[in-house]
Amino acid sequence: MKNHFCMIDGIACLIDTKLPAAWLWKQARRTLGLPPTDDPLSRERMQWLIHAELDGSHPAWTNKGMTELQSYLNDDESGLKRWQLAGRIADVFDRYQYYRPKLVEN
Repeated sequence: MKNHFCMIDGIACLIDTKLPAAWLWKQARRTLGLPPTDDPLSRERMQWLIHAELDGSHPAWTNKGMTELQSYLNDDESGLKRWQLAGRIADVFDRYQYYRPKLVEN
């Protein structure tokens, strides 16, 4: 993808910027000669992993505190609720990488 830069009335727009973790992953891949794969901690990848865990087969689903979540996802025949919830959770984890990295390490 080609980077574009535009300046309109002193306002910069169309700038392709990377957050620190994405930039670091790109540099590590380039330096270590790793294949061009997705960042293992990217929001998109986490969304898929979380989506898979929300299928109801995980042992944690039997916990008493999960009843609200179970009832929310019960009538989700299309899987849209599950996908959107996975995206919201992945977004929270993605933000934790930047704002609370010590919590992610543990």
